[in-house]
Amino acid sequence: MIDINNYDIHLKPLQLEDIELVRMWRNSKHVRSNMIYTKIISSQQQLSWFEGLNSNQHYYIITTKDIKIGLIDVKNIDWQLKTGEAGIFIGDLQYTESPIALNAILALMDHYFIELELTSLKAKVLKKNTTALFMNQKLGYQITHEDTTCFHLKVSPEDYKKATKKFRNVLSK
Repeated sequence: MIDINNYDIHLKPLQLEDIELVRMWRNSKHVRSNMIYTKIISSQQQLSWFEGLNSNQHYYIITTKDIKIGLIDVKNIDWQLKTGEAGIFIGDLQYTESPIALNAILALMDHYFIELELTSLKAKVLKKNTTALFMNQKLGYQITHEDTTCFHLKVSPEDYKKATKKFRNVLSK
């Protein structure tokens, strides 16, 4: 994994030194309430999770102006099929209503679709998280199916590029 710098955002690969901050964010009510797994995570659980990460799980700290504000990832990467599952959360409450999350998503998706040539990304969104569903649909994701708690979404590079062309052009200037 490499650092990703685009749209005034720096995505830095997750390091051991970051996991306690990520755990604090992940355990906060505003993040936990939008997750499938809602239990409080202990320091030991966080360390075990981090130590178990592999080359099919890419996690990045979202940084703007040297301030760490959240976590974004592509996990469950199948390098043969060139697919993965994307996710994000903003831990710093000052940035939850900011367009920075969109910039981070665009930077990540550009990298994985253009540089790494993935053929699709999937996402799971809790049915109650209408904001995340709306944002994902604006990024070109389409609902493929649903279960009792989640919408399952998928986007191709073509649908992503078409849906986000205006955003990316404005941000690139």
